[in-house]
Amino acid sequence: MKINVRWENDQQSLLYYAFEVGWDWKDMYDAFAQAREMMETVDHQVNIIMDLSHVSLIPKGALAKIRWAFESPKQKNVGLTVVVTPSSFIKSMIDLGTKIWGKAAKQWSVAFVTTIAEAHILIEEYDGAMNG
Repeated sequence: MKINVRWENDQQSLLYYAFEVGWDWKDMYDAFAQAREMMETVDHQVNIIMDLSHVSLIPKGALAKIRWAFESPKQKNVGLTVVVTPSSFIKSMIDLGTKIWGKAAKQWSVAFVTTIAEAHILIEEYDGAMNG
């Protein structure tokens, strides 16, 4: 599988997806299933980092898959999802999907950054706002 999912901290409050060059939609489905199982083992909020910083392209059929992702039921303990990508193409595709399927997309809190460090800062700020 070319998308690895792991806990990013000991508290199991941050889930990290590492995308590798050559990932495909089956990898994405498998990673989502694995993440769902992992999140079901905890009863607190889980934020997500989707690290696409090492890939510049996404597989064909992206808009249909983005629609599927937005329309999938959100687990109750999912907090902020931060997509890390320096690729303006990937960001544009997800932004377009957000506009097209706005109603379904509203259930998700998604942000974009260009570095992992920015993702961690954004999640800290999000957690502070939610707990403060």
